Amino acid sequence: MMTLQQFINLHPNIVQYDRAGVEGIDLDALHERINNSRFLRTRQSFVYFVKNYNRIISGEFDDFKEDIVEVKIDPQTQKEIERSKMYLANVNTFIERISEYKLGEFERWLLEQAGKVKEYLKKAIELPVWSITASVEYKLLIKEIKECLGWIKENGGKTAKG
Repeated sequence: MMTLQQFINLHPNIVQYDRAGVEGIDLDALHERINNSRFLRTRQSFVYFVKNYNRIISGEFDDFKEDIVEVKIDPQTQKEIERSKMYLANVNTFIERISEYKLGEFERWLLEQAGKVKEYLKKAIELPVWSITASVEYKLLIKEIKECLGWIKENGGKTAKG
């Protein structure tokens, strides 16, 4: 029986495990169905797999079979992948909740920056060689968010034009 950690290691592009439970999910069967579907290989949210679990397990998305080669990932690379996944989850949360921060004129610009960082992080999950660049860009985004919030606070809650 495959553990969630084993599943995560086999599918590093899938994120948002914290938003869906694994109760009643046969991870071995799900893993097999993902490997049999070009479409499912493009899905990145575990929530999608949970919501469509019965359709997936029934073989509705099957269209592809190939020999699967197991790749061994060294512990340092795995740490980099996990850090990139965590950063990606943080960026996704920021994007989803940006209106709560009352950023006014800064909002659109920060959304653009967050989108760029998100792409770097996705690349880092696929190809860990990108992890340093993605990490630097993520930290710059956090710094920019803090600077915008500080500027708004210093100006009595007003944004650049507010």
